[in-house]
Formats: sequence, C-alpha cells, structure tokens
Amino acid sequence: MWKTKKLFNTESEKTLALIVDELHKFLGNIIAKSKEIFVAGEDLEDKDVSARIVRRAQGEQLDETFLVNTTVSFVMAGQDTICSALTWFFWRLFPPIPLYSKEAVEDDIWPDGKKVKKGTSIIYHIFAMGTSQELWSSDWADFHLERWLERRKSGTSYNDDRNFIARDPFTYPVFQAAPRTCLGKEIAVVLMKMVVATILKRFLLFYSVFLGTRFCI
Repeated sequence: MWKTKKLFNTESEKTLALIVDELHKFLGNIIAKSKEIFVAGEDLEDKDVSARIVRRAQGEQLDETFLVNTTVSFVMAGQDTICSALTWFFWRLFPPIPLYSKEAVEDDIWPDGKKVKKGTSIIYHIFAMGTSQELWSSDWADFHLERWLERRKSGTSYNDDRNFIARDPFTYPVFQAAPRTCLGKEIAVVLMKMVVATILKRFLLFYSVFLGTRFCI
C-alpha cells in the first residue's frame, strides 16, 4: 500500500518525506564535521557511530550519501533489533526478527539450480528455521551446550577439553549472512554480554546451568 500512497503523495507519505529529509540533513552535517576534523589531521576519537564510519571509510570511494545511509541503518536497525534481542535473550527460541525478506535486483541462479527472476521477493522464516527438527534434531527445544562445543583432538585421541564452534550464519541467520550481515551485529552481541553479566550475578547458578537446563534464585 505504501507504494500507492507514495505515488499519490498522501499526507502520511508527505510527512515521512519531510522527516527523512531532515534526518539526512542532520546526519550529513555531523558526518561533514567529522570529515573536516579528520582532514585537518586532528584526532578523530570514536565517540559515536558517525566518527567510526568516517574513520573506516577513509581511502574508500564512498560519497556522503552512502555514509549517511549507513548511519541511518545503524540507528534504525540497531535500536529495535537490540531491544528485541535483549527482551528474548533468555528464551533462545525467539529471534529479534522472526522473518525477513529480500528482493532480487537481477536474475540469479541458486546453488541448487533454482532460477530467481529479477524483482522476485524471497521470504525466509528465521523462527521456523530455529525450531526445525531437520536442522536441530527432535530435541530442538532443549538447550544443549554441546551443540556448540567440539572435543579437542590430541594426537590420535580426543581429550575432555572442548572448543567453541559457532554455527554458520546460513543455518540460523539471526543476523543474516555474507555481505548482508547486520550492521549492528557486534553492538548487539556486546550489549547482550553486558546484560547477561549484570543480571546473572544476581542469581544463584547451579551446576546444571552449564549442562543446559535452568537456573533459579
């Protein structure tokens, strides 16, 4: 419906356009000041997202529009998804975004031979993938620490030490994958670690929590 409303320039779309324009101008001014500081040879401390983006963009042929859009992505994607991720953190079953969609910008062929035409919308259900018996076996609802641990091999035998093995992002694409990986992934992970460290120290942990069962006061 928004395409139709935008075509006829309805009141809501007109208001949205004004707000977006103001936001872009505001962020554009911040980025321009950060670039001036950097060009002047002054120390550009990474005190905010825009400063870090400008620093990382040096040497790349990136125009100001790209930098502004990247900053908007951090603001919009970071706020809602991080809040949602923290809300559901202790229930592993619920990802910040239950499903996501993409649109093919040109004709493509998937690895399995399936042809995708330009303009085709692809929707994948992250929540369903996280509860799939095909991917996680029949005990998908249980938390087993061993799912992410692999016994270390010493010579020709295995010992009791274990390594953490991260699941590939295509199996459970909570933060998406490859070039489309979420911009706020690292921020979200750091914040979740901080929240867990702050909350769990208020609880009495039983040994069973390390085996993947539960904890209580």
